[in-house]
Amino acid sequence: MKSLPLKTCILIILLNITFFVFAQSDKTFKYQAIIRDSAGAPYPKQLVILKLSILKGDETGEIVYSEMQNDSTNEFGLFSVEIGGGSALTGDFNNIDWGSDNYFLKTEIDTSGNNGFELLGISLLGYVPYAKYAENSGSWIVSGDTVFLRPAGYVGIGTNTPEQKLHINGNLKVRD
Repeated sequence: MKSLPLKTCILIILLNITFFVFAQSDKTFKYQAIIRDSAGAPYPKQLVILKLSILKGDETGEIVYSEMQNDSTNEFGLFSVEIGGGSALTGDFNNIDWGSDNYFLKTEIDTSGNNGFELLGISLLGYVPYAKYAENSGSWIVSGDTVFLRPAGYVGIGTNTPEQKLHINGNLKVRD
């Protein structure tokens, strides 16, 4: 069996590393909807302009973030976008305090291209966007003698009230 030249192997490794770096999760979340006309027929293979807004509190709450996106529907009238990845109109998506209140997604569409937006719907955002809040929440799950984290960044093993950066209660075994 013939082996690959060193330069080719290095190039393949670098491409794989680049792929994995860019495959890391971003700070957006996916949203899909089907656009239908008043008779219930889908809008197949149409360009749509979307105005997506995050509302705080309830369906009529304050707009903490809004963006515009252009997308095309497929043969079934389905579009798919990543919220937080459009052109921001209001607010900063990365500064939304997901843990402070309920948040709703308001979706408006323009199928004519003349800024005649129609309300597609308003819906309560569920668990997935709130995982973004948990990413920086500063508290780990407490269960028996597992690892704990205080908001100050102190880690405890065998204690849920660590007093140092690393606080261990109980026996400690270190191996070379």
